[in-house]
Amino acid sequence: LKQSLARLHKMGRGSGAGRGAFGCCTDPYVKQLQTEGLRGPWQHTRRCTNPVMLLTFFAFCVSWVALIIYADDKGDAYRIINGVDSFGNVCGRSNSYTDGVNVNNTNLNMEDRSYLYYADPTNATAPRVCVPECPYHESTVFSSTINACTGCTDASVGSESDTCGSCAFFSTCVSPTGAGPYDLLSSVPWGQENNGCPPYTYGTKPVVGRCWPASDTYANSSVTQAGDISSGYADATNQIDYTIQLYEFFFGARYQILYSGLFALGITLVLLLILRLIVGPLVWLLIFLTVTVTIGATAMLWIEYRRVSGNIDDKEDAGGAASDAEKNNRDFYLAASVIASVFMVVLVFIIVAMRKRIKTAIAIFEEASRALGDMPALFLSPFMTYAWLLAFFVLWMYASLLILTMKEKDYDPATGYYNYVWGDDPDEDEYKFIVSYHIFAILWVSQFIIAAGNFVISGTTVSWYFTNERPKAFFDKDKNAHGHGNEGFFHAIKILLRYHLGTVAFGSLIIAIIKAIRMVLEYIDHKFGDQIERSVIAKWVMCCCKCCMWCLEKVMKYINKNAYIITCLHGHSFCQAAFVAFSDLYHNASLIFVINSVGFLIIFLCKVLISLGTGLFSYMLISSNNEGQDGNDNFGSWFIILFASFVGWLVATAFLEMYSTVVDTIALCFMEDKKYNDGSEGKEPAAGPKLRKFMVGICNVHPDLDARVIRNPSTGEVEGPFPPSNAAKDKDTKATYTYASSEV
Repeated sequence: LKQSLARLHKMGRGSGAGRGAFGCCTDPYVKQLQTEGLRGPWQHTRRCTNPVMLLTFFAFCVSWVALIIYADDKGDAYRIINGVDSFGNVCGRSNSYTDGVNVNNTNLNMEDRSYLYYADPTNATAPRVCVPECPYHESTVFSSTINACTGCTDASVGSESDTCGSCAFFSTCVSPTGAGPYDLLSSVPWGQENNGCPPYTYGTKPVVGRCWPASDTYANSSVTQAGDISSGYADATNQIDYTIQLYEFFFGARYQILYSGLFALGITLVLLLILRLIVGPLVWLLIFLTVTVTIGATAMLWIEYRRVSGNIDDKEDAGGAASDAEKNNRDFYLAASVIASVFMVVLVFIIVAMRKRIKTAIAIFEEASRALGDMPALFLSPFMTYAWLLAFFVLWMYASLLILTMKEKDYDPATGYYNYVWGDDPDEDEYKFIVSYHIFAILWVSQFIIAAGNFVISGTTVSWYFTNERPKAFFDKDKNAHGHGNEGFFHAIKILLRYHLGTVAFGSLIIAIIKAIRMVLEYIDHKFGDQIERSVIAKWVMCCCKCCMWCLEKVMKYINKNAYIITCLHGHSFCQAAFVAFSDLYHNASLIFVINSVGFLIIFLCKVLISLGTGLFSYMLISSNNEGQDGNDNFGSWFIILFASFVGWLVATAFLEMYSTVVDTIALCFMEDKKYNDGSEGKEPAAGPKLRKFMVGICNVHPDLDARVIRNPSTGEVEGPFPPSNAAKDKDTKATYTYASSEV
């Protein structure tokens, strides 16, 4: 291991960023970087990377679309969307209706019957039927039949005080003697046993095409008085009412949720733009609070140890004896105090030793905020990414409905109903393969969309890093240079579509495979959970496998993100870029540690702030709308407030992850810049003024040169080429150059 790390270190000190996949030092591009320095992502001629993986991804998508077409031929999504009665008829559809023909109640025209009604929810053998509207007290169909009690097919069924109303409703809606299309007396055993009528009629509410039972809206009150509905069913209807109530809360507060989301978006954008002003004080404040809390906790532990130890000493001096519990308590506080003291010393030592790295990390975060301010088009990236994800998810869900309804309709003479069973095309084994393929599709394609979004952000930031303060003469010299303003954003999309879709497909495939393995482990744990729980070894192995796969996914996501940055900068393929990124991260481990630690704290605090602010804004909206009301729906209001806070958290996550990607990109560009641009003539660093000063002592950069471009003193615009490399040493030469902050 030591030999391998030493070899990697030696390779990284040389020309690691431009090597081939295995660090080949004969790469002409590497020699060009060593000779000319790193000017930017346009320095070399790009080529299509990972074309085989791109073709594989394309073939996978084409085959998935073919699977959807096949599922559309075999299935019907409206079976789930609209609901299916007990005879295979889809409510609200024509169902291949033939006029005047009724064969076992199937293939009936239900275009004017859009709701699925359960004849008797307490009886599993009772039919499900399609009705024109759900029965409730104010229902026209219901009230007219229950008041007149007309249309009963058999006067001997039930009594007027018990079931005549249900018979009237059922005969009007479903009996062949009334207005309904069904024949429940001649072909359905349940209908023959009950003379075509359910034992009672119950009140319902229409929800997503179904008539959901509602315990407080029974049309015939004698049903509940007679105890025909069990307490278990009553509990179930109460739960359904609770779900419907939440749905109504959400629907009624849809505008408040929308306004809260827009508010979260606004404060997120403002916070990102002002981070360049507050990130430095914020980081040092966090460090100060962390050290203060650590010192305070350590002092409290020592004080508590001294108190407990003093009590024991007092007992022993008085001739008594301390109990074992008191001694154990003293030993616990002693151990905790020592551990806290060691942690405090180590923490202070790390902060002091890494103060320069902390300053560098702060400068990188400030540069990231400046990049967002210079390129407002970057804020389009989260919208585009989530729009593609939403569109794909809608397509995937529709395809899921088709796949779930690929079974064939089969008549059961014992019940008179139709069931959906496996046929020959597809059979059950083929169906399992189709489902597995379909699940893997959402894993790969969704990761591909997310990776493409990260690639565009990285490509835009790379262009900005190498062009944000370049003089005009530089662009006149290098015609391929780009990146000023929003130009880099659209150029990043261009190079992604033209050259690097294969690289994105490769990285997303790795993450998709890892996620698929994790899903398989969860399935095994769920299916064989009882057996695994009885074996300590099996339980331990399963836990280790889950933990390892979780860690592997996190590591690979981080490596992938940095590999995309290197691809944007150097145009490498995925494996080559991943190697270079890993080499840079290895040689700058302390800086990466600080950036990730500081970044986590900043992003987490911003998420909490935005989420709480969105919740407070939602509370103010709801309070203003509910002013003067009795406040009986306080639970629903607080539920909406919590949901709005969650929406704020999601919005903050989307844009702060973009900010995190910009930070990682600038950090990696800084590492590559530091590696190849040593400050000699023609190899001036591309870093901005705040980052450039951290290259002093590493590169041949003079500490007085806090900027590298010539500006017009009155306008502040760049108007001259880079100064010669000896400008910092020659007083006469220095006097002729005006830099960003001062004349030297």
